[in-house]
Order: sequence, then structure tokens, then C-alpha cells
Amino acid sequence: MVGRNDPCPCGSGKKYKKCHGNEQTANLQEMVETELALIRRRFIDEGMRNRHVVEMMRRDREWFSALEGMFPPDLIIDLSFESYAYVENRKLWTAFVKQELKKSHRPQVTEVLEAWLHPFWILAKVEDQAAELLTVKNERSGEIYTIEAPEKQVEGEWLFGIVFQNPKAKENRLQLTSGLMFIPPRHKEIMERISSKLENFDEDSLGLYQSFGRAPE
Repeated sequence: MVGRNDPCPCGSGKKYKKCHGNEQTANLQEMVETELALIRRRFIDEGMRNRHVVEMMRRDREWFSALEGMFPPDLIIDLSFESYAYVENRKLWTAFVKQELKKSHRPQVTEVLEAWLHPFWILAKVEDQAAELLTVKNERSGEIYTIEAPEKQVEGEWLFGIVFQNPKAKENRLQLTSGLMFIPPRHKEIMERISSKLENFDEDSLGLYQSFGRAPE
């Protein structure tokens, strides 16, 4: 068996992890992402009752009306669903995830599922950026976390959205959601409005996103 730091058998002269081993890692990550997407789809099909689906349809119309022009349509859908499922109906979501954890999954999928049991809002300041990780500080609690650095250069000083935390994860690593967004330093007033609303959060998720006032640049 070839070790990750051994020379690649292809003869390129590179370490296996930097050559064909890297391709295998990418393929595995793709399979994990596909499996997680199917689990999220099952939550809608099996975990949600008819009344929840009706509520989501009504909610999407309301959110489109309130946020149109501020965010792209696909992002509005993500923001609506994620806040509805992960925060406002957390018991329904975590009950579904616990059932999924009883099934046989790849270890990488199980690790993500364990994080999915712990969703929370975060408003954090970027403290440091390494090659693959961002170190962020929760504005409200002062706790330090790490997240995978986005592919694009981070343009903001704060990040806001819903995240998941696996208590067993190293470096206080967080799992991200599709709706996580960065707030540029020049829009500090947005951060302050969100912080104020989180301080007295009353399940008004839409109000949090209306704090942006317009699409962030």
C-alpha cells in the first residue's frame, strides 16, 4: 500500500498525496458531497410533514418579496430553507439527523452528520487567514473557531450565517452552510444591526437578512 508521503507510483517524482493520491481525495470528497445532498433531500421528502412543506412554500414567497434585489434568487431559497429547518424547526431537523446516524455511512459523512446536530447563528470577525483555514472570533461570545477558507479571496472582515459544530472536531472547526456570507469592513453598520438583532433574537430570521438593506458588494 502506498503511503501519502511516499513517491507516487506513476513516476512523476511527486509525493503520492500531491499527485494521484490527490485525485482520489477529490473523488472521495465528491462522493461525500453527493451523499450529503441526498440526505438533505430526504429531509424534505421524509423528515418534513405536509404542513411544513406548505409553510415553506408560503415562506419562500414572503422571503422573495422581502429580499428581491438584495440577494440572488438561489441564495434567497437557501437562506429561507436553512433558517426554517436548522433554527426555527431545530427539533424536527435534529430528530431526522439522529435517525440518519443510525444508518451506515462513510466516516466522513458521519462526521458531518454529528456536526449537523449543533446548528447556530454566528457573527464573527476574521482574525487570521492561512492557506486553507480562516480563524474567526465570535463577536458575541468571544469564542475562536476555524473554517475552511473560501475559494475566492475574503473581501470582508465579518462573516454571518448559520454554521454547524461537531464537538469532537479539531481546532474548533465549523461546518458551513450555503447561506454564509461575508460583510466588508465598509459596511460595519450592517454588522452592528445584525449584532443588535441577535442579542434579542425572537425567531425573526428574515429580519436578520433585511439588516443588509441591499445586496452586499
